[in-house]
Amino acid sequence: MDKNALDFARKLGRRVRELRERKGLTQDRAAELAGITGKYWGEVERGSVAVSAVVLDGMTSALGASVADAMDMEHCADRQELLEQLESYLKKADERTLRLYLRLLRSLQW
Repeated sequence: MDKNALDFARKLGRRVRELRERKGLTQDRAAELAGITGKYWGEVERGSVAVSAVVLDGMTSALGASVADAMDMEHCADRQELLEQLESYLKKADERTLRLYLRLLRSLQW
């Protein structure tokens, strides 16, 4: 897989794991419900395979989710990707928006 495909597969795997854990299922039980092997399920979660749309549909159905739910994975980005996204927003922002961002971040501090 090229770098972009690998990044996508890893994010998708993290998202599938998140959905599975939320449902309280083991990899083996989820795989059984989806009609695939536990080994393959694990490979998907690790992002080491490019899963087909048909298999992904079966996996998400086993989790009581949709393929769209699995694709909602922006929050699964790694730290470097998140920093790059934030940097992009900050560079595009005017002074007023920067001040708003700062106030929002301060309000979120524990």
